[in-house]
Amino acid sequence: MSTVKNKFKTLARFASKDPTKPHLGFIVWNETLKGLVACDGYRLIVDKTGPMSEPFSASVYLKTGERLVDKNVLERYPNALRIIPDIETYPFDNCFEFTVPNWFGKLDSDQKDKPISFTLNGAAMVTIKDPCKIVPIAFTLNARLLAPLAGLTLFLRWKDSMGPVHFTLTDEPDIYGVLMPMRG
Repeated sequence: MSTVKNKFKTLARFASKDPTKPHLGFIVWNETLKGLVACDGYRLIVDKTGPMSEPFSASVYLKTGERLVDKNVLERYPNALRIIPDIETYPFDNCFEFTVPNWFGKLDSDQKDKPISFTLNGAAMVTIKDPCKIVPIAFTLNARLLAPLAGLTLFLRWKDSMGPVHFTLTDEPDIYGVLMPMRG
């Protein structure tokens, strides 16, 4: 995410496009984190690589370059500090690097869920019926949540199979976030 245009393009893909969640359709500046934050209710990303001073509407910024300051949006936007887990409480050995396949980037948010299960040693597999009977599973994510990060290498940490998965971009450690696992 080296250029500002690429940064906003990637962050905008983390912002909600759900019309029932209009308050999540923005990229906002989080003063406490000193970074840009985008969230859609299933994933959150924080980018601390560059200074910005105002909240942005992802769709308005990307199409027209205008900045939108709307206090109602900021009041309803979730507190990122409550969403980001304290990774110091995560077991030390529950981590691995994973390069997001480029084909994940072709997954559209309107497509059917694509469960991807991760084994304890970091192998990823398209989920088959009841994979736990074949190999122990660390957690299962919807591949669509990783689409904006296609081609990038992530450092993933998790506490248990049902809790949030924390990620950090290995090439840019000031970009990190949270992915919610699939359940059931």
